Amino acid sequence: MPTAHPHTSAASAWDLPDLTERALAGFRPSRRARRRMWLRVAVAVAGLCQLGVVLGQFLAVKPAHATGHLLHETAAFNLAVGVALLWAAARPGRARSQLPVLVTVSVFLVLLSVLDVVWAHVSWARLGTHLPLLAGALLTVLLGRIDHGAPTPGRRAERTGPLVRAR
Repeated sequence: MPTAHPHTSAASAWDLPDLTERALAGFRPSRRARRRMWLRVAVAVAGLCQLGVVLGQFLAVKPAHATGHLLHETAAFNLAVGVALLWAAARPGRARSQLPVLVTVSVFLVLLSVLDVVWAHVSWARLGTHLPLLAGALLTVLLGRIDHGAPTPGRRAERTGPLVRAR
C-alpha cells in the first residue's frame, strides 16, 4: 500500500493563495495592442463612411459635382479608397502599403479644395464628403506607425541595438 509523503496532505492543497488575477494580468492586451485595436476600428468606420459617400453619389437626385461618366469615375475612385481603408483595418500589418495613394490623394485634395473655396467653386457641404477619406488616411498613417516593426506571423520583429549582427 502506498504511503503518503510526510510533508504533504490533502488539506495543504486547499491552502494555496488565489493567483488568478496575477496570472491573467500577463494575458491582458498591452497599451500598444489596445491602441492598435481602436485605430483598426476607427479606420474601418472611416472606410464604411467612404462607402457611404459612394452610395450618396448614386442616390442623389441632382449630383452636386458630376454626372454621367465623370460621376462613375469619381464613384469608382471613392469606392477604391473605401476598400483601401477597410483593407488597412482588416490587415493592419499591411496598412503602410495603402499610404502612398491615401496620402497623395489627401494632400492634393486639401490643396485643390482650398483653391476651390477661394474661387467659390465648391460649397462647404460638398467639402464635408471628403472627411471620411481625410480621417481614414490620417488614421491609416497612425496605424502604420504603431504597427511598424511589430512582429506578425511570417515576419520577425525589427531588432535594434547590440543584438543586431553586421551582414
